Amino acid sequence: MAHLFKYFVMYKLKEYIQSALYNINHNKAYAAFVIFGTALTFIFTTIVLQITNDIVNNTQPFINADRLIKLPLNYTDIKGKSIGTIPSWEIPLLLKETQGYALYSLRDVQYCNLLVNNERYLNSTVTYVNSAYWAINSFDFIAGSPFTEDEVLAKEPVAIVMKNFADKNFKTNDIIGKKLEVFGITYTIKGIVDNYFNIFSGGDQIWLPYTLNKFVATGINRYEICVLPNEGISTNQLKINLVKSIKSHFKNKSIHVDISEKDLFTLKESRIENVGNSMLSYGIPIILFILLVIPSMNIISISIANTNNRAKEIAIRKALGATIFESFILLIIENFILVLVGSIIGVLSVTTVTSILIGQILDNSIFESIFIITQIDYKILIFGIAPLTLLFTLLSGGIPAYLVAKGNIVAILKGGSKC
Repeated sequence: MAHLFKYFVMYKLKEYIQSALYNINHNKAYAAFVIFGTALTFIFTTIVLQITNDIVNNTQPFINADRLIKLPLNYTDIKGKSIGTIPSWEIPLLLKETQGYALYSLRDVQYCNLLVNNERYLNSTVTYVNSAYWAINSFDFIAGSPFTEDEVLAKEPVAIVMKNFADKNFKTNDIIGKKLEVFGITYTIKGIVDNYFNIFSGGDQIWLPYTLNKFVATGINRYEICVLPNEGISTNQLKINLVKSIKSHFKNKSIHVDISEKDLFTLKESRIENVGNSMLSYGIPIILFILLVIPSMNIISISIANTNNRAKEIAIRKALGATIFESFILLIIENFILVLVGSIIGVLSVTTVTSILIGQILDNSIFESIFIITQIDYKILIFGIAPLTLLFTLLSGGIPAYLVAKGNIVAILKGGSKC
């Protein structure tokens, strides 16, 4: 068995590949059509898979998505009346009574006008966070460092920016110490994080200490609050502890808040809730099915013509002893090579294509562009793109290849029915 396998790999497969490359070289228009169609298919397929991955997994920088517990933005009492939010200065008091938590992050996005290099940008956004935000999440700092708790409490006007910001406004990453102005406050850039984008991040690109947040845009002291459990503490247990603390906090104000563990979600659960379980269970598979089937149907028609051109070659090989399986493999390898090249081009083009599309929308903004995808998760390549490449090969070229491979030798040589 091992001898036969070695023979197939070293001789037969080499022969098949050489034959496929020869045919590709003599049918350049067909090859270009298949590669282009496959590339377009896998651009959108990769985007769908990566976004799905961002929803259900802990993707960088949000490596604790399945453990971070989000507190509600607004609360209601037992009569259903809105009682507002918990302002930032009350959060330490609330969590002081909570057992089992390690850190908590604050995040608030405000619309503002920015002044950078004597150029003013209207309707931009900045994100106010606390120092623990950088400890909970795993941003890749390419220069400088995050602001510290001492700087936050001292209301030091320091800023962290994304690489896109540096590219757009300074044409360099050497911008530590440079200035920008927000709401009349001049901030000194302390750090730069590498480009990233997560569909739920809101496209954050400039981060400032939350203690300098004036809430000019919203007028409400309200933050997205995420609490990280201690090691060894389950998210369910921390949810129970947080509910007790929240009820006690409002009870001290003579308010009976309506809240239970089911009202608290991890960051991952919140994402899935926003998208919908049915979308993940049925919507994504249907979208992938459509992305694969429609282009493959378009390729099938031209693939039939290309395969028919090789019908006499296959008939002669069968007359000399080739089996239907060997004939099928000979034909499908050509299609596989073209699909493989197209899928590689599609995957490599994802970042560029999405950057251009979003960059056009933000052409006059303070940012160079917002990247939907800056890096493809290797698991997507192994467990997503690779199997789909094989499936697309079979969908687009398998049927014509099989029909010719099993065709009647005499009929084909006489010019009869092929596919």
